[in-house]
Amino acid sequence: MPPERLCRFISGALARIEWRQVPAMGVLAVGLTEGIWGALQLFGVVDSGHPRYPVTGSFYNPGPYGCMLGCVLPVAVSIYLRTGAKWMKWSAGVFLLLSVLLLPGGMSRTGWIAALAGSAVTLTGIYREKIFSINRKYQVATIAVTGIGLCATGYGAYHIKKDSADGRVLMWKVAALAVARSPHQGVGWDYVEGAYGDAQEEYFREGMDSGNEAMVAGTPVYVFNEYLQLAIAFGWLCGVMFLLSLLLACGLYMRSRLYGMAGTVAGIAVTCMASYPLQFAEFRWFIGLTVICAFMLLRSLPLRLMAVAASTAAMILFFCNRPDSDINAEFRKAHATYQNGNFREAIDSFNELLPKTSDPMPLNLIGKCYQSLGMPDSAEHYFIRSTHRLPNRFYPHYLLMKLYAENPADSAKMRCEANYLLTSDPKTPSQAIDEMREEATHLISSICRR
Repeated sequence: MPPERLCRFISGALARIEWRQVPAMGVLAVGLTEGIWGALQLFGVVDSGHPRYPVTGSFYNPGPYGCMLGCVLPVAVSIYLRTGAKWMKWSAGVFLLLSVLLLPGGMSRTGWIAALAGSAVTLTGIYREKIFSINRKYQVATIAVTGIGLCATGYGAYHIKKDSADGRVLMWKVAALAVARSPHQGVGWDYVEGAYGDAQEEYFREGMDSGNEAMVAGTPVYVFNEYLQLAIAFGWLCGVMFLLSLLLACGLYMRSRLYGMAGTVAGIAVTCMASYPLQFAEFRWFIGLTVICAFMLLRSLPLRLMAVAASTAAMILFFCNRPDSDINAEFRKAHATYQNGNFREAIDSFNELLPKTSDPMPLNLIGKCYQSLGMPDSAEHYFIRSTHRLPNRFYPHYLLMKLYAENPADSAKMRCEANYLLTSDPKTPSQAIDEMREEATHLISSICRR
């Protein structure tokens, strides 16, 4: 094509673009990139980001990938229903087909809910006049049917992975407790995991748990709720401000009749409530630019400039405030110190690691260091802390049993820990648990022979 014709083609295409639709076009471009990437992974053309899952897009996990597709879906619905340009309709249609292909297989319940919530916002905006023109009786019936459908969908999504859902609710409760421990200034992004571990330890120590929570407890790196994650890191005000910025962005898009973008922000808000999108650079750029574009729609120029500047500054600060420590490397170094017999130095190293991790293993190793130094009371203290931090683990009870077996005066405590190992149901059966139970049986038998 001659340069003159190419220039005329580009200028004509740009003239037909409604510039307010540029954010939607950008969102759709992101969705198409991820969708095509996932399709290529599904058919084995491109390697997946995780060996256990066939489709992850640019992520290492299908969970955030499904959330990204779910957040883009409302924009594709809006473009397909409202845009006159054929190439945009075709692009939206391709993405919708890819979503139908990829979203169900990812098993990302948060992605599904984000897609449903965002699409509901988009369709409500597009058809609001028709909805409000319907007879009031039909409106009530429609609301009732929609409510029943949403409840049924939520019930089904909950029971697909019931233990996972229960574990997520437990994480939110423990995270709220962690926020209450440092509500104003927070603990810093590097120390969120450690603050969560301390809060979970307190939660089970004080008997706040109920039902099956001890069995679904874990040592999460993220709390699966970005509002709570930000509140733990930087104080509750930061979490509230982030939520309010999403609500304001959604309202601005709705007021400007950009219903697809409003649906995308609604999907983002849902994703942030039940997943961990801010842990990925792709999502941070996606969320930040989506909110900044919304603030560009403010009618007052001074207010617009202030909002955009504040959002940009917050985005830059957040990008700069990333974890700068390698917990695994620190743990390996501390463990090597322990294996070399430098127990006091190892205790110091593990104590430095504790505020950065929710894993109970540093507590176990601190206890073993004190046990090796002939300080059983201190060892008992850390082993008991470990049983509270993650109550479904057998290993700290095994360590307590071995500790009590060293002192005949503690035989009753030893028997109690041995009985726990023999009578409790493990979360995940393993050969190591079988070996612990064999040793517990042997110790109880030796006491009976005395």
